[in-house]
Amino acid sequence: METRHVQQLVRPVRPTPRQHFFVSYAQLFCGVRRPASAAARLRTDPHAPGRFRVEGPLAGFGPFLDAFQCSAGSRYAAPPPCEMW
Repeated sequence: METRHVQQLVRPVRPTPRQHFFVSYAQLFCGVRRPASAAARLRTDPHAPGRFRVEGPLAGFGPFLDAFQCSAGSRYAAPPPCEMW
């Protein structure tokens, strides 16, 4: 009986198609490293860590901000928003 009550309170998150697109993009770079491994990668890998490969391009990107309804003070609503062409 209690499990049923919890299931009613916690609904699964169903992303919109646009949100799903950005979540899929972010999952490409998803990963966890031990501190020693992360430090070694910073010294030897020419690519930025995954977190920054996601957060950097998406911060201030209009379609991302719209998809997730980011408020002006959120960390992704970096001023000024990026616009291409």
